Amino acid sequence: MRRSLLALSLLPVLSFAPACDTGDDDATSDEAFRTGADVNMQLTESGEGGDNGTVIWDIQEAGVYAGEASEGNQIMELVGNEIYANGELTCTVENAYLNGRVVMGAGDEVLFTVYENEVYLGEIDAKRLGPKTKRRFADQLLLTFDGSDVHWGHYAGEFLSANADLESASDGRKLLIAALVEGHCGSKGLP
Repeated sequence: MRRSLLALSLLPVLSFAPACDTGDDDATSDEAFRTGADVNMQLTESGEGGDNGTVIWDIQEAGVYAGEASEGNQIMELVGNEIYANGELTCTVENAYLNGRVVMGAGDEVLFTVYENEVYLGEIDAKRLGPKTKRRFADQLLLTFDGSDVHWGHYAGEFLSANADLESASDGRKLLIAALVEGHCGSKGLP
């Protein structure tokens, strides 16, 4: 009787225990592009180019649209950790949780690497990145995310704004924005 009472008393405690990481570093779940912080968002031109409210890209659930989603011009489909354009696999996000980076590649070519709120061109060794060593990779720094704004390089100029906080977005979402901007994985790049 005491054992069953003890088991019943532990039930509420165990129901709030966190799930353990399975150690699967190559997860292929939808979390590559969508986490709890990732919401449907629209990206508009901003900064010196002016913000006239025109939606450049609309990211909705598993689809990316040129312009507003209501116009129906879908350019990409997000399935798990893969990006498809016109039904063809164009890019894959590879997660490497142990060294704090996520890489997007088309075939074997690494297009971008994300580290915290920055996206770099090509592959970088995120283990070697830190406040004092970032200068080493300055020539590869493509984008910096600050709140809902996207800047070229290290805050060189704001050119995109989102209707959501990009700093709390997943690494996959940040890589997707880099692919959109640079014209990879089915995007034609900035208009």
